[in-house]
Amino acid sequence: MSFVPARENALRISMLSLIERQRSAAKFISKMFSAFSYKDLLCYRTAYSTKNEIKNVPLCADVLKSLDETQRKIFDERFAMIEKLNGGARSEIKYGKGKDSKKSTRAETPENLTDLYFNMQRCFKRGAYADTLARFRRLCEGSVYYRLEHVYGINPADLNHSKKRGNLEMLQKFARI
Repeated sequence: MSFVPARENALRISMLSLIERQRSAAKFISKMFSAFSYKDLLCYRTAYSTKNEIKNVPLCADVLKSLDETQRKIFDERFAMIEKLNGGARSEIKYGKGKDSKKSTRAETPENLTDLYFNMQRCFKRGAYADTLARFRRLCEGSVYYRLEHVYGINPADLNHSKKRGNLEMLQKFARI
């Protein structure tokens, strides 16, 4: 399911409407579907910042109040997932040495791996096989990173900062074979 058409239709309504309340509601809906679309594209930070921008849309509270209980529950669940996927507790990991080193903030979580799995399924159903393969590769890589870090205590981004030195030494011996 793609949220882009819904986002673009709401954006058009916000530009065409002469009534301020309708314009604000359409802007809110457009931003909301933008956040969902960014989540589908695995742009979790952008989805999170877009979700936070929704608070600045005029009459946002009125639009939220106008939703029925089921709709509000769906939006609350989606927004909560965006919050989790953004990884509020993600730590910054440095690769390389010196000030030109590359920084990554990826910390694998069960939530982002699960989201990646379902995203891969949606790509397959759409017939986007290249995207499916890319997400499959990313899911495999993420699963390995998650297990290395959470099961074996090995930091794959910076081996020197691994929690369990014995497992790291065993891995290094295995790599020489």
